[in-house]
Amino acid sequence: MKIIKNYLTKNRCYQRNVKRTPIGIQLHTIGTGQGTAQSVADYWNQSAVSACVTYIVDCDTPGKVLQCLPEDVRTWADGGYGNDHLITFEICESDYIKYTGGANYTVSNADKFKADIMRGYNTAVELCADICKRYGWNPQSKLPSGLYLISSHDEGRRAGLSTAHVDPTHVWDRFGLTMDGFRKAVADKMSGGVNIKGIAIGNSNVEAISKVVYGEAGVIRSYDALVAVAQCIHDMLETGQYGKTITDVMENNFSAFGSKETTDDARQAVYDVFVKGARRFPDAQILQFRSFANYSDGKGNMDKKKCAELLKKYEYLGNDARNNQWGHLYFGHKTKAAEPEKKEYVVQCGSFIEKGNAERLKDRLIKAGFEAIIK
Repeated sequence: MKIIKNYLTKNRCYQRNVKRTPIGIQLHTIGTGQGTAQSVADYWNQSAVSACVTYIVDCDTPGKVLQCLPEDVRTWADGGYGNDHLITFEICESDYIKYTGGANYTVSNADKFKADIMRGYNTAVELCADICKRYGWNPQSKLPSGLYLISSHDEGRRAGLSTAHVDPTHVWDRFGLTMDGFRKAVADKMSGGVNIKGIAIGNSNVEAISKVVYGEAGVIRSYDALVAVAQCIHDMLETGQYGKTITDVMENNFSAFGSKETTDDARQAVYDVFVKGARRFPDAQILQFRSFANYSDGKGNMDKKKCAELLKKYEYLGNDARNNQWGHLYFGHKTKAAEPEKKEYVVQCGSFIEKGNAERLKDRLIKAGFEAIIK
């Protein structure tokens, strides 16, 4: 994939330069018979056009992407949530599509139309994998709004967060393409296309561990919460105090051991922790967690009285929450950063024939706070 910087400097969206911090990605298809990203960008690069996205994906040339805005600039894409919170991009559709009204269209060459759509789809997968890697995002996780981290304009519409557009569903349905499938393709791309379910982890594997992770944290509906439970299993094993193997750790310490259900999010969290080294708390070991139901103050905060016994042995690290009722409180030990190695250097400050001159310089250096000797 090649991203070409092509800022739309004449577009009013670019000129206004309204900043926001992106938390996810929103996918669009262009809604006109045009397969070339440059043609779209050239048309949009004028003050009369009230539309602008972060990227445009070409469907004529494989791997070609134009960047129209910096990623931290608010876009004009969906008339709502996507503009304020998401990196947005358009996928060109094809020169072989002709719209007849709304989302209805005709196709002049079915084979070439499909080739164009699939070319744009595959480049979009690469683009989203690149963005997610750079931001450390899980493409199959959900945002606080309820949308997936990668969502479509149509999904935003159905959630009541975006304008009434149905892209890309109206085109993708023709080829059996779905947003769930797209998100999975992005996740597979990020993991090198490997089927992570059967990857061995100690005497267990991603699939088995993910069932425990999902059983413990699935109700919180947070990728961070899944990572935290996976980290807890990892850190318990690392200490050697909770079991000799991963299976021992899970069987002896987790009530969800034996659970049958899991999700792609849970699998990804386990893979990220055990294979890629991800951590919910990079500066701490998670060795215990407790539910809000029995250990919080009812407002999502730790209740010190209810947690008194835990606090005698562990430090409180933080929490993840779906709301004030569903969440986890985490306990463990903070790890100390390695102290920088102390190095001493000797500098010769002068060479003298008369010792008195050397002694005077020595006195000045000592008064200035340096150690000084004469040799």
